[in-house]
Amino acid sequence: MKVLLTNNTLSVRAGSELTVRDVSLGLLKRGHTVFAYSQQLGSVAEEISDAGVVVVDNLSQLHDKPDVIHAHHHIETMAALLHFPDTPAVFFCHGVKPWEELAPLFPRIVSYVAVDQPCRERLRDECAVPENRIEVLYNTVDLNRFVARDNLPTKPRRALIFSNYAVMGPAFHQIREACQELGIELDVMGASSGNSCSHPEQRLGEYDIVFAKARAAMEAMATGAAVVISDYQQIGPLVTTENFDKLRPLNFGFRCLESEISRDAVLERLRQYDASNAGMVHRRIREVANFEHALDRILDLYQRAIDTPLNHAMSDEYRASSQYITMLGELTKQFKRDANSEKLRAERLLADTLGLTQRLDSLKQRAMRLARNNRQRASLLRLRRQDHKLLMKSIRKRDDEIATLTRKLENLESLMNSRSDNSATTIRSFLGRFRKSGPK
Repeated sequence: MKVLLTNNTLSVRAGSELTVRDVSLGLLKRGHTVFAYSQQLGSVAEEISDAGVVVVDNLSQLHDKPDVIHAHHHIETMAALLHFPDTPAVFFCHGVKPWEELAPLFPRIVSYVAVDQPCRERLRDECAVPENRIEVLYNTVDLNRFVARDNLPTKPRRALIFSNYAVMGPAFHQIREACQELGIELDVMGASSGNSCSHPEQRLGEYDIVFAKARAAMEAMATGAAVVISDYQQIGPLVTTENFDKLRPLNFGFRCLESEISRDAVLERLRQYDASNAGMVHRRIREVANFEHALDRILDLYQRAIDTPLNHAMSDEYRASSQYITMLGELTKQFKRDANSEKLRAERLLADTLGLTQRLDSLKQRAMRLARNNRQRASLLRLRRQDHKLLMKSIRKRDDEIATLTRKLENLESLMNSRSDNSATTIRSFLGRFRKSGPK
C-alpha cells in the first residue's frame, strides 16, 4: 500500500509530528511505501527520511500516486486531496484548540478519526462532521521503544517535568519547592526549557514521578513512572487505577487539568504516591495503548477508504472546495480582526508605557530634587549641630568658671567668719548680696 501522510510541520518533536514519525516507521516495517508532505521540514523529516520515507515540501515532487492519504491539518489535507484527485483520505484530529486541526468537509475524506472524546466533540459540533463518519482511536505508545523499567521504590527519589512548554518560571519553582520539601530531585525535559530530548525512552526510566500530559504522560506511564497530569502552568490528578478509565478518553490531556500549579497542590499529589498502584497503572496502559494494535486499526481504516466507492459527482468536490475556501476566508478575516485588535492593544500598551515612562521620569526628577534638598538640609543640620556643640562647650566652660568662683567666695566667706572687725562685716554683706543676685 502507498500511503501519503500530511502534517503542518515536520520540524519539532511534538504531538502530531511524532505521530507521523511513528506511523511512517510502523508502515515501513510492515512493507508499505510511505510518503510525507509538509511545508515546514526539520528534525522529524530528517529522521523519517533517513529511515526510507519519501519526504517532500512540494507535492509536485511526488511522482507516485498514493493509494490513500493519512491526513493531518486542513491546509495540507486539502492540498493533497486536490493534487491527487482520485485518492481517498482518512482525516485525523489531534487537538481541540489549534486552528490547524479544523476538519475540512470533503467527499473523499471517508473517515474522520478523533484521538480522544474532546476531539470527537470538535469534529461533530464545530466542524459539522456527520456522526457516522467519525471514528475514535485513542492515542497509543510504541511499547517496543518505551520499555518497562524496574519496580518503583517505596519512596520517590527523582521527578521529571516532561513537557515542551515547561520553562523555569513560577510553576517550575512551585514544583521544585514541593519536591525539595520531600527530598525529591527534580529535572526538566522539553524544548522550551532548552533540554529537548530526541529519545525520551532512554531517560524516562530514570524517574519515579513524571509531571506531564497527553502523549508524554502515556509514555511515562508505559515505562513505569507514577504520573501527575500537568502542563500550561496547571495541574491535574495523580493517575491511579481509580481514575484511569475517566482520564483515558480525555487523552490524559488539558481537560484533566484542575487548578493552577501551587506548592500545596503539588505536595498533595506527591504524598499520594503509591508504587504498587503506579505499577498497576503501568500494566494497564501497556495493555490498552499498544501502538501495534492501533496501527492494525489504521490500516483497516485505510483499506476501508480505498474500498469505498467514489459515487459523488465532481461538482460535489467543487462545492466542497468552495466551502473550504470560504472557511479559509472567514479564518483569514478573523485573524485580521484579531491582528488589528492586538495592534490596537499593543498601541494602547505602548501609549500607557510612554505615559508611565514620562511619569517615571517626572518622579525621578522629583526624587533628585528631594535628594538635593535632603542633602542641603543635612548640611544645615550638621552646621547646626556644630554650632550646638560649640555653644554647649562655651556653657560648660562658663559653668566651670562659675564653680571655681563660687569655691573661692566660699573660702573667702569662711575666712571672714573668723574675723569681727568692720571690714569683715562689709565683706559678709557683699557676699550676701552676691548670692542673691548671682555673678554678673
